[in-house]
Amino acid sequence: MGRTGAPVGAELEFAHRPRPEHANGPAPRTHLDLLRFLERSQEWDLARTRRWIADEERRQAEHALGVANRPPEPDWLIERGSGDRSCAECRPDSVLGIL
Repeated sequence: MGRTGAPVGAELEFAHRPRPEHANGPAPRTHLDLLRFLERSQEWDLARTRRWIADEERRQAEHALGVANRPPEPDWLIERGSGDRSCAECRPDSVLGIL
């Protein structure tokens, strides 16, 4: 149902009837006026959708670039809290600030 209570699209049949003024100015009075309004609205929606698509494509490209430029995994690993005792003579854990 449309805003007048008639089935959607039925408002177009009655577009030639005078309508009261609206807050945004006079209501469209012809079928062509309504179609032009619909066209402008859809163009605006299409432009917005295209902006969303461009934004998402940019995010995906940035993500792919980040993945491609990620540094390689190190071939070494520092373990913390493994329970192993460090060498009592050289104390590498103290020098590195781990303990």
